[in-house]
Amino acid sequence: MRVLNCPARREIFLKLVNAARPNIVCIQETKLDYIDSLLALQVLGPQLSEFDYIPAMGTCGGVLIAWDPDQIEAHDSTALNFCLSMWLKEKGTEADFYLTNVYGPANDTDKPSFLDELRIAKPAPGTPWICLGDFNLIYEVKDKNNANLNRRLMGQFRNALDDCQLMEIALPNRRYTWSNERERPTLGPLRSCFLHNSVGRAPPKIYIAGPFVFDVRSLSSFPYPVP
Repeated sequence: MRVLNCPARREIFLKLVNAARPNIVCIQETKLDYIDSLLALQVLGPQLSEFDYIPAMGTCGGVLIAWDPDQIEAHDSTALNFCLSMWLKEKGTEADFYLTNVYGPANDTDKPSFLDELRIAKPAPGTPWICLGDFNLIYEVKDKNNANLNRRLMGQFRNALDDCQLMEIALPNRRYTWSNERERPTLGPLRSCFLHNSVGRAPPKIYIAGPFVFDVRSLSSFPYPVP
């Protein structure tokens, strides 16, 4: 969802945030090279007053992680070209985890570099790790509704997920979350969430900026309409 560079979409997104009332928000494809507190307030409201981001390159990409400082402690933020990572801890609990928000490049020539970044972002063994965002890649044939597949990149993505020991949270009620909106549309997953196999403690509620909302604690999800 291209949220931050359009006032009308900022207003819509703020309504979704107010309805979901998350402690943490992750946005991909901000399309902005600078985000200040005033702009963040228009998108996230006063509750999610702390944030970090990777600026867009021109009008491409950009990711943001925001959190409620009354509920969440954040530290050790690391920004790469496509991946923004940080430690998060729910106040009053021992529920700490490592979060990575990604926006994968649309250009196929840059995808191997992105997958190398994903490996670099992998935390130390045993770390509870949540890796989510718009990967602009698929790793299974069923993730696309036609035979126009780049099996080489699919294999590279699958190998990167294996190297990072990441397993996907499947949407139980929606197979595809993206369409090119043509007469005979190409359908696929736009945003995905992966957990490291060491995740055993319940992280706070997470809202993913896109066509769905879910609570990682229950691994349940439901669609949220996004224009």
